[in-house]
Amino acid sequence: MILSYAAKFVCLESLQPGTLLYSAVAPIVKETTGVLIHNPNDFPVTFFKKAVRALLEDQNPIAPGNWKKLQLNPDYAVRIDCDDYAKLLTGNPAATFIGTYGIGVEVEGYVVIGIRPQTLAGTNQERYGTLDVTAEYTRSSEVLKKDINFQPWWTW
Repeated sequence: MILSYAAKFVCLESLQPGTLLYSAVAPIVKETTGVLIHNPNDFPVTFFKKAVRALLEDQNPIAPGNWKKLQLNPDYAVRIDCDDYAKLLTGNPAATFIGTYGIGVEVEGYVVIGIRPQTLAGTNQERYGTLDVTAEYTRSSEVLKKDINFQPWWTW
């Protein structure tokens, strides 16, 4: 048996402060999801994580990312953010969200955590190490931090 956790993620990068954009609509909302994983056990827990992108039904499906192995020591925690989702979805360890998807592109899906039985050191005894998994969703607007200039058409 494998224990599995899934947390929805959504990421959208807004226009960076000081950036000029010539467009009818400026992407001014930033959305991020941080998935926090904590090991409450008194032994290290090895687990696997992957990202799965969720698209609309009529869009071409995108294959899930590959599993990545991690180990958390007792009472340690790790955070998975939008850059990590880009790494997991592309398989590129140097990927960043803004570098992969750009500005104004919303990417959503699931980050999946899988845990196999953990073998007790020095024995053949197996046990399951549960994890605390929490998602933190943030949506912010940069409207007040932007210099927005309207240039009306000149009439002579």
